[in-house]
Amino acid sequence: MLDMILRSEKQKEILQVKKIKEEISFKLKESEEKRTDEKRQLAKYIKEHEKLLPYKLQYLQITRKEKIKENIHKNVVEQGLAIKEKEREVAELENIENIM
Repeated sequence: MLDMILRSEKQKEILQVKKIKEEISFKLKESEEKRTDEKRQLAKYIKEHEKLLPYKLQYLQITRKEKIKENIHKNVVEQGLAIKEKEREVAELENIENIM
């Protein structure tokens, strides 16, 4: 009788261990599938952005050129204003000399 009880307890323990093993293997498989899926999504994302890369570079070049043009225009305008200011100063000095 005692032997039968021990066997049934042992079988219960074996079943519990099997259940635990199955759960662990299921979770491992599930996490592996998640990682594989994440890798696929990342590869897809990279491919999509590789296609867009030339356009992004072109956009950056255009915006850079526009900024350079704006800076040049700004410098020219500032220099033009400075020249006009100097011309006014010269005209004022000439007026003062003519008056004297």
